[in-house]
Amino acid sequence: MEKRGAMWPESLSRVQQSTAGVHAGVCLLTIAITIPSSIDAAVSLAFNEHYGVNAMAGFMTAGMYLIGNETFGRKVMYMTNVAFVVFMLFVLAKALAPNFGVALVFFLTGFFGSTPMTATGGSVADIWNPLEMMVVVPVGAITAYAGPLLGPIIGAYVPEIGFHRADWISLILAGAVPVFVFLFQPETYRPVEEYATTRDLGRRFLVNIYRPFVLTHNEPIILIFTLYLTIIYFVLFTFLKWPLTFILFAALLIGNLAAIPLVPLIYGWAKKTVGARTLTPELCLWNSMLGGSAMLPISLWWLAWTCYPHISIWVPIVGSVFFGYGLVTHSASALAFITCIFYVVAGALLLASVPMYENLGPHRALTIPCRICCIGTALGLEA
Repeated sequence: MEKRGAMWPESLSRVQQSTAGVHAGVCLLTIAITIPSSIDAAVSLAFNEHYGVNAMAGFMTAGMYLIGNETFGRKVMYMTNVAFVVFMLFVLAKALAPNFGVALVFFLTGFFGSTPMTATGGSVADIWNPLEMMVVVPVGAITAYAGPLLGPIIGAYVPEIGFHRADWISLILAGAVPVFVFLFQPETYRPVEEYATTRDLGRRFLVNIYRPFVLTHNEPIILIFTLYLTIIYFVLFTFLKWPLTFILFAALLIGNLAAIPLVPLIYGWAKKTVGARTLTPELCLWNSMLGGSAMLPISLWWLAWTCYPHISIWVPIVGSVFFGYGLVTHSASALAFITCIFYVVAGALLLASVPMYENLGPHRALTIPCRICCIGTALGLEA
């Protein structure tokens, strides 16, 4: 094994870590990868009309996207798997799709774009100690959900110039952000920096494949949170795929950003409670316990039973702010398993959302996940 004389992240000052773009780079990448999942919400009517499909079939593009690191390091996975080749090529393929069947290539877009959603947690964990993670993890969660919430807002300006432009915008963002990563983000994973070559690459690869599943088996609370987040993500994307209300979901983004003041507050409490460099897993649940878990069922009930024609549209809009707040305060650490499960299950459930809303109506359809969230409210307290 040949030791590489590279500069580890620990040798950088805090200012250098920030300006090098380690955390900023992965957050920007996350936004760029998640925006394509919802940017076409504003143009879905034109999309369905152009390809001659119904609303349920049109939903399949988002569902395919949802369904669709530690061995080679973080930076290699970001650059080779997302920006330079695969992700951008499939975004381009959807933009140029001559028929609906080709448009379903969006599955591969989501598949190859899933890397940042699992590797970003590892990148920030490489450079911050456990106490500092109390600050950076909520910020990362905000950016993870900011992408799907920004997508419909950006797409609101697309219908006038053609629905294909939504995919071109996604392609431009996907191409521009990795340039920042390439220029400013160093490798952060110590084993990759420590050894240039290794003879047990296959063993390391297998370990990284089964590690998330072993962790989930040994920690049932991770599986419970995964199922809960699946329901939340399903509700989020059923919101974002309805074209007549796309611009109103700026309220969700406002609720998302409203969680930011909690970050320094919880960090201060954690620093006084646990000291300089130690952190118990239970402290990570404080974000959820401080109103986040309760906000989700409240907001869903609010939305379900105020969406009547005789009630002002601003009433459910205000309710959606609380959903955005509760959404971002639920974060987890087992990112690999959680990302895999809730994207696959939420993508499959998304196809059932059209008949569910049409047959049950918005009131009863929203009441179902509301009741599930009521059960999930106790998760943080029980854990």
